[in-house]
Amino acid sequence: GFQADSIYACTQRIECIGETLRYMPMSYRQFATITLTIKDENLAENVKDLRIIGDTNGINCRNMAPIKGVLEFLLPVSTEHIYHFRVPRQRIDSVLELNLVRLSGEVVTLPIGSWIIASGYDWYAADLEEIDILIDHSDSFTTVTISGWSDGTEYIMEF
Repeated sequence: GFQADSIYACTQRIECIGETLRYMPMSYRQFATITLTIKDENLAENVKDLRIIGDTNGINCRNMAPIKGVLEFLLPVSTEHIYHFRVPRQRIDSVLELNLVRLSGEVVTLPIGSWIIASGYDWYAADLEEIDILIDHSDSFTTVTISGWSDGTEYIMEF
């Protein structure tokens, strides 16, 4: 599959009751660009494939609501461990995961959709914002930081 297209769209019901009607359509961003940075050599090493898997793959053109469907695409492996990809508008209960497939065949699943929801990200905003995810691992704990693009807010999880 493929990552989401950069879709800007809107829908508005208008009543044409006179001879003249003026309406200025506003296009809204229906996708989020995610930048994922992995600062964990153990997690990022010996990776054969990085795969985004989800269960929401588009939007309804009548009301801009997310549509259930298979979302799956590969990310190119990066030696810097920085990945950029686009996903369509998601539902609150959407599944969105990153699977790292190691050369050994082991699969490490990261629940990035759950992290994004826990951060307070608004998938129902008129204009979707960009998402920055940083996975930073030290000897004692792992930190996942999700930063908002325009407002600069951060959500930090440690485990």
